[in-house]
Amino acid sequence: MTISALLLLQAGKRWGVWGAETVFGLLLAALFMLRPVLAAVLGNRASGVLPGKYYAAGAAWLLAGFVLCASLPWCGVGTLFSLLETLLGCTLWSLAGLWILSRFHPGAAGASQYLSWASFGLLSRATPRVAGMPERWANPVGD
Repeated sequence: MTISALLLLQAGKRWGVWGAETVFGLLLAALFMLRPVLAAVLGNRASGVLPGKYYAAGAAWLLAGFVLCASLPWCGVGTLFSLLETLLGCTLWSLAGLWILSRFHPGAAGASQYLSWASFGLLSRATPRVAGMPERWANPVGD
């Protein structure tokens, strides 16, 4: 999570909001690709895996939230403080996504929690479904 925040800050300083949004999209893709490895490292031995469509829905939700938060007048990506405000806004957006996505696509809600690591997601491991269960952090099967 810290590495993603540092990458977003450097992209924001160098290329502005659009550069940080591009890097954020790449971070979401990298987390999706690394999901099996991270799940194994965290001890997940479940054979089932959420389909990619749930991760795509979760990523779209998070990317939209990052774009919205970074575009707010008091937020941004060019300084540490403005990026912090953006990432805190993304945490609130993730909370809303957890509530909204779970009503329409429960798997997408779990996938968005995992993918929210890219936006320094403070809620990514704090819900009752995954709290204290690292084996479910990177592979929210059954959510």
